[in-house]
Amino acid sequence: MKTFIHRLKIILGWIIIGYSIAMGITSMTIDDNSIATRIIMYILIGIIPGIIGGLLLKGKKQFMQSLWQYVRYYTFITLFIPFAILLFDNYTNWKESIISHPSDIYLALHSAKWVSYTELALLFLTFLLLAPVYVKGWNWLPKGTRKILIVLFIVTPVFLFVTKEDYQSIREEGIVISSFGNQEEISWGNIKKVELVSYIGSDGLPSRSIPIPEQEFMWKFVFYQSTGETHEFRFGYSVSNSKAALDIKQTILDHDLPLKLDQLTEKEWKFVQLDMNEYPNGKKDFY
Repeated sequence: MKTFIHRLKIILGWIIIGYSIAMGITSMTIDDNSIATRIIMYILIGIIPGIIGGLLLKGKKQFMQSLWQYVRYYTFITLFIPFAILLFDNYTNWKESIISHPSDIYLALHSAKWVSYTELALLFLTFLLLAPVYVKGWNWLPKGTRKILIVLFIVTPVFLFVTKEDYQSIREEGIVISSFGNQEEISWGNIKKVELVSYIGSDGLPSRSIPIPEQEFMWKFVFYQSTGETHEFRFGYSVSNSKAALDIKQTILDHDLPLKLDQLTEKEWKFVQLDMNEYPNGKKDFY
């Protein structure tokens, strides 16, 4: 009987802790609420259930002995992670507000893939090393790792600042390539031809279920300049990308530019059908 009650307490404890974490994150990320309301909700439906769950799991004595450690774990999940995501989201919105133009048909926030990957790698490493500092304390990190973290604290914001005007855009007037702020404007008159190429590729990022880059149907517009230079704009299947691609295609045709279209292979079509099942609203625009 005691064993059954003990197991029941553990199950209930984990359920309540899961609930408190979900409610803790939710209460701090609802935009409509004031800061005071968020704090009250965080305490009432986040912290208090978390304490109850912790008491059921560990018992009063063990729970109180490690209370500060549990507080760190809880606030890391419910406050630190959402704050880090919000911070990056605000940076992205700020960058977009700086580089966007009224005549933009399509705007990519990076001029090249390596810029995007470097940015993500720096942010990920900084977060990965900062997490144990928040939970365990600065002295818990090995000396060498601390030095790496200090370097990341300097390099990451500098890189984000330097690349704030790094982007590429398709506008009504032509193409704009801005590499680290060095802007090059290419009018439609300097474009010789355009190719729409389909392929099975990867965005280079892991999916939610697969820890390696996931293959997907993609396409790219390749713009050929009269000088022989080429510029590529890559897309993965989504409703917004399908609409953007339609607008780009129409703009190309409006300027009487030769547009070569790729024929889908059987393998590519299978990937397209999978994407259409996931995003059915994009079917019309894709066709």
